[in-house]
Amino acid sequence: MQDTTLGTWNEYGEEISFKPGRLSINDPLNKSGRKKGQITGQERNYESFPQLSIPEGGEVFFYAKYRQKTAYDSARAYFQLYEIDMDSLTTKVPIFPGKFISNIFPEFEEKLVPMPFPDKTMGFIHKPPQKGYPLYPQSDVIADAHVTFNRDLVMNRDGLSSGGEITYLTSTLTGPEFIFMPDSVTSDNIDFNVKSGKLNGAEFAEATGKTAQLRWLTQEDRMIIVNKDELTRLEEARNSLAKGAFEQRYKDKLFTLYGSSDPMTLQGNLTVSKDGLRGEGNLVRKDFSILSVSEEPFKFATNQFSGDKIEFRINSEKRDPYEFDKGYFYTEYKALLQGNFVDIDFDLADGKANVYPDEEFQDYAFLTLPYAEYRTSIKEALWDLNKQSITMKGDTNSYFTSTIFGAEDYNEENLTFKATQAFYDINTLSMQVEGIPFINSADASIVPKDGKAVIRKNAEMEELKEAVLLIDTLNRYHRLFDGNIRINSRLEFEGDATYQFVNVQKDTFNVKFDKFELIEEEAAPRSKRKGGVTPRFTFAQGTVEEQDNFYITSRVLYKGDIKMYANRQNLSLDGFIKLDLSTRSDFNEWIPYKSDKGDSVFLAVDEKLTVDNQIITSGLHFTTGASDLYTTFLSPKQSEQDFDIFLASGILDYNPSINEFKISPPSRRDGDGYVGNRLIFDDSQASIFMDGKFNLMDAINAK
Repeated sequence: MQDTTLGTWNEYGEEISFKPGRLSINDPLNKSGRKKGQITGQERNYESFPQLSIPEGGEVFFYAKYRQKTAYDSARAYFQLYEIDMDSLTTKVPIFPGKFISNIFPEFEEKLVPMPFPDKTMGFIHKPPQKGYPLYPQSDVIADAHVTFNRDLVMNRDGLSSGGEITYLTSTLTGPEFIFMPDSVTSDNIDFNVKSGKLNGAEFAEATGKTAQLRWLTQEDRMIIVNKDELTRLEEARNSLAKGAFEQRYKDKLFTLYGSSDPMTLQGNLTVSKDGLRGEGNLVRKDFSILSVSEEPFKFATNQFSGDKIEFRINSEKRDPYEFDKGYFYTEYKALLQGNFVDIDFDLADGKANVYPDEEFQDYAFLTLPYAEYRTSIKEALWDLNKQSITMKGDTNSYFTSTIFGAEDYNEENLTFKATQAFYDINTLSMQVEGIPFINSADASIVPKDGKAVIRKNAEMEELKEAVLLIDTLNRYHRLFDGNIRINSRLEFEGDATYQFVNVQKDTFNVKFDKFELIEEEAAPRSKRKGGVTPRFTFAQGTVEEQDNFYITSRVLYKGDIKMYANRQNLSLDGFIKLDLSTRSDFNEWIPYKSDKGDSVFLAVDEKLTVDNQIITSGLHFTTGASDLYTTFLSPKQSEQDFDIFLASGILDYNPSINEFKISPPSRRDGDGYVGNRLIFDDSQASIFMDGKFNLMDAINAK
C-alpha cells in the first residue's frame, strides 16, 4: 500500500491470518482497470477498488524474530479482528477494529494500524485506564501483580511497551519503559522499593535501588533486579570520569538493604518472589563483606539474612559500604575472619552470625583468621557483634593450622593440631583454643594443660604451662611433665620440663630437662636419609645433684648428667654412681659411670679404679706393717704399699632379693665357666665371699 504522507509504498500483513472472505480487484465492468470516476448507476467509483470483505474478521499474530526474539507466541498474544469491510486498499491506511487478547493484561478493544515509519509493522497505540491493569491475571504462578501507566501502551516491532509503575507483593517498580511479554517483563531503567514485611508466610527485607535493570520471569515467579552489568560498565569507564562523578554514579547504582541507618549495599541481583527476597553478588556492610559464588545464595528476611556457598569476611576496620572497592572483596586491610564456601545465618536484631561450612565442602580449613595467621576446619563459628567475639565449635576431627610460613596445606613449618572449640577476642586479637589432645612439634607430642592454648597475632602461641611431653611421636619412649614450653613451629619448640624417671623398683624420681634442641643423628645409614638429608631428632639434658638422692636402681645412687635422645628408648648417663650400703655407713666412693642402658646398671669394674686421684679396689689385702688381712669393696686400700692377695674384676651386679652385690668376670656372670676372680658382698651381714686365684705365697714371700 502507499503511504499517503511520505508517498512511499510499504508492505504490511505478513502477520495477519484472515477468515474466509471476498477480495474484489476491480469492478466487473472495469476489468482492464482503465476506467475512472463514478460507476454508472452506483454511488461508488472505480477508484474504490480493490475491496476486501471478511465477515468473520481474522487474527493478527506478533510472533516474529524482530519482535523480542519471537516472544509473542500465537497462543498467548494476538489481535482478534472484527468484521472487515474495506475499500481503496492501495490508497487508504488500513484500520482494523478488534481486541488485543493475551495472558499479560485483560482483553481490551483497540484498532490495529500500520505503525509509523520506519516501523513497518501492524500494531496499536492503546490508552489504558487511569487505574491501570492487573498483570497476568490468568497466571497460577503469580498473583495480585498490577501496573499503572504514565503513557500509552504501544505494540510495534520492538514489542509491547509502556512506562509506569508495577506493584507485586511488597515491591514497587517505576520506569520510563517496560517491555511486556507473555512470559516476562523487562526494562533497562527502573527504580524500585521493596518494603520490609511478611506476606503469606514469606519475609521481605527493605531494599531500594535506582536505574536498575529488570527481568521478571513471570512463569517462574522470579522478579530479577540487576545492577551488576551497569556497574561493570561504569567501572570500565572509571578512568574517563572525574573522581567525584564516578563515586556518585557508583553510589547511585548500588542497591541498599535494611534501611539507611546501618545499610548493606549489593552489587549484583535481587530476586522478588512469593517465597521472599533473595539475591547474589557482592554484599557489603560497614563491618563485613560477602561475595556469592553460586546462584541466589542470599535470603533477605525482615531482621535476618542467610547465605549459602559464599565467601565471607569480617572487616578489621569499618568501611563505607558505598565506597568503591576495586577488589570487590579483598581490600587492603586484613580481615578478622574470612570464610570460604561457607553458609551463614545472620540475626540482625541480636547481632549474631553463625558461620559454618557448606555441606558440599566439609572437613577442610574453611575459616581463616588473618591476624592470628591460622586456618581451621571447625564446624561452626558464632560472631557476636555485641561481645566483639567469635566463638568456634567443632568435634574431635576439627583442626587448626598456622599460615605464618605460607598458606600451603603441607608447608613443613606450619603448625597443625586438632581442637574442639576456640574463642577469638576481637578487641585483643587473641584466640583461646580448647579441646586439644596434643600438638606435634619436631618429634614431640606436646599435651597442653586442660587441652588449652592461647594464640596471639602472627601465629604466636603463648608459652604452655604445666604441659606434658611425649617423645617421640611414633614410639613415645619418654614422658615429661610440668613443662614450660614455647612452640615456635612444627619443627621447633623450646623450654623446660620434668622427666619422670622410674627405676626397676618402681621408685620415681623427677629430673628437670631444659634446652630442647634438634640434633642430627650421627652416622645415619643412607637408607634412613631422605633426599640426602640426615634425620634430626630432639635432644635434652638434665643434671642430678648428690642431694637429690637419685637411685638409678636399687641401692645404687647416681649423680651427674642425664641425656635424652628422642630416638632411643633408654636414657644416657654420664656421671657417677655410689653404692648405698646399709652396713657401711662410711662408704662414700663415687665411681665414674657412663651408660646408655637407662636404669640397668652395667658397671665394668677393673682390678684398680682411679676415683678422685685415689685407687679403689675390691679384694683381699695384706698390710705391710702389721701383717694383717683386710678386705676392700670398691674402696681404697689402707696403704698403697699393701700387698694384693685377691683382686676382683668384671661386671658389678646387685640382687635385691638377697641384698647381694657381686663382681664377676663376664664368663662367670653368664654361668659359662669358673675362670676368673669373683667377689660377693652380702650387705645384710657385711660379709664378703671370694673365689678364684689367691696370691697367698706371694704375700708370705713379700714379708
